Amino acid sequence: MTEYKHHGATMTHLDGDSMTPLRPGVREVMAESLLSLANPDARYASARHYAESLESSRAEVAKMIGAEPSEIFFTSCASEANTWAILGADLGNTASFAKLVGGKTNHISAINAMAERARRDHLPFELLRIKSQGPIEMMSQENSPRTLASFTWADAEVGIISPVRTIGESIRNSGGVFHIDFVTAQKTERIKIRELPIDMMTISSASMGGPPGISALYVRKGIRIKPLIFGGSQENGRRGGLIPVFLAEGWKKAIQHWNEHVDDEREKIDSLTRDLFTWFKNTFPQGVIPAHDEPRIPGIINMLVPGIDGQAAVSKLDAKNIQTGTGSSCSSQSLKVSHVLRALEISALLGQGSVVVSLSWNTEPSDIRRFQEVFPSVVEELTALSPKNLGHARRRA
Repeated sequence: MTEYKHHGATMTHLDGDSMTPLRPGVREVMAESLLSLANPDARYASARHYAESLESSRAEVAKMIGAEPSEIFFTSCASEANTWAILGADLGNTASFAKLVGGKTNHISAINAMAERARRDHLPFELLRIKSQGPIEMMSQENSPRTLASFTWADAEVGIISPVRTIGESIRNSGGVFHIDFVTAQKTERIKIRELPIDMMTISSASMGGPPGISALYVRKGIRIKPLIFGGSQENGRRGGLIPVFLAEGWKKAIQHWNEHVDDEREKIDSLTRDLFTWFKNTFPQGVIPAHDEPRIPGIINMLVPGIDGQAAVSKLDAKNIQTGTGSSCSSQSLKVSHVLRALEISALLGQGSVVVSLSWNTEPSDIRRFQEVFPSVVEELTALSPKNLGHARRRA
């Protein structure tokens, strides 16, 4: 069972989108690295050793996606990488972007960055609904001249897979730049970036069992990008600031474990996802799984239960030591329906009943069984408290 202690209680963690548990050995590698803490840009021997460790970690990140180390730039988080790609992408002195295009189910950091660039550069800006066959508006070259496009490979709340190759080829043929947020998909997907029409890509340590606090932006050779954070020579002059080498080494260790086990993990996660989907439909015939007939990555199930409040359900599950989510992780404090569900045209009333189970590399069948044992009683309790049922009870009284 995927459990850990929190304030003395044993928790079942089914909120892998919010935070993925550390893989074996990651904590130990970071602790050892901190014993010889140094600035990798300094001149003394321990600093040179730290710089070598940093470059070794960079090479491991590059190898994971089939890139070159010189194309990997470390950032503090995926939101920074998304923002940098969108605000910093540049076509040079001879041309400028004609418009911006993104996905309605993008991470909110990418949506906000595109809105800011549209305002800053006075560019038209459009968000499109992703479908399996690709956005119709982007299927022809004429509709996307010199476009800066940013899409998510798979969104973190429903898991719908974007037609990456179709969009990328359209953007490349028009002389534009194509950025992908790979964070959610990278948990289970192996890729070779050279075989895809991708110019920039956001990848994350925390999403795959590495430490939070470090991510990276892949920038294909030949793509221009202006700094978002100014400094000295760090990251080849493109991103200023001290890189936390101990976090990079922790990420390297996580990648090594991921590389050895991800194929088996994907098979297990896929099986658990299908089993949970079937159970939910049989247990709650009135329930809805958004976009259930579209291509999706395994490991994410957004369950919409009419008549309940998702936030209340998460709280009651938490009281029973089960951690789940509702909506995207960055809007978990909001009682509003998430922008992802709105993009999928889910009504506010139905969307309010969202409970998201997202699996991690170490999720086991026992975790799912525990959720299945507890969730029906939570739904029953919350349904009884709904305004409709309370009104009915008062009339009977």
